[in-house]
Formats: sequence, C-alpha cells, structure tokens
Amino acid sequence: MSITTTQGKLLSRQGALSTGERWRFTLQATQAKLKMIVVSMGLQKTHAKPLGRLNPDAIPRVDSAFAKAAVEAMESASSPALVHHCYRTYIWGWLLKQLDDNPCDAEVLFVSAMLHDLGLTEQYHGCYLG
Repeated sequence: MSITTTQGKLLSRQGALSTGERWRFTLQATQAKLKMIVVSMGLQKTHAKPLGRLNPDAIPRVDSAFAKAAVEAMESASSPALVHHCYRTYIWGWLLKQLDDNPCDAEVLFVSAMLHDLGLTEQYHGCYLG
C-alpha cells in the first residue's frame, strides 16, 4: 500500500487508525526501538545470539472476543496514548517470551497487557473490585 493510499484512507476516517494499521505501526515502532537499544547499549556483539532469536513478525495478533472486549474497555476509558502503551507492552512482553522457552498463552498476555493500566483512567481510578 502506498503512502498516498494510506494518507487518503486516514483522511477519509479523520485520522482514525484501523486495528490492523495500529498493530502494524506499533510493531514497526517497537522494532525500530529495539534496534536503537541494541546499538546504543553495544549489544550487537555480546548478545547477538539471543537477540537474533527475536522475531517481531512471529508475535501473534490476538483476535478473540475476550481480546476485543479488553481493547474496547481500554479504548473507551483511556487516551489513545495509553492504549498504544498497552499494545507496546504486549509486544515487548512477547519479545521477552521469545528469549525464554517457557510457554505463554498469547491471549492471556494480550488481555493482561491491555488492561494493566486500566486503574490509571478516570473511569476506574480508585475502583476496588472484590
């Protein structure tokens, strides 16, 4: 998809990103940040083998009803910046999971990442469940 096509779509939606676009841009930003961290910390030589195992393209895109409900809850209660933070949290969590051979349920990680800051929002600040 060309930049002009993307710009045209965004203009027609008044700048609102689709879920797929949000996912793609967040993943690209995380990949760029990871490269910057590796270079700035001089990890290319000392950590080349473990870092070479990281594959951002292998991060599962969770699309279950539970995940959609978590995204809806976060989007309705918080700013776009906080929602994007939650997406990045999931991506970083999955990248860390790739360095560790322990099993991890993608849906549980995604929903946990999506809702972990819900208590910071005005709607849920100070709410105690239980």
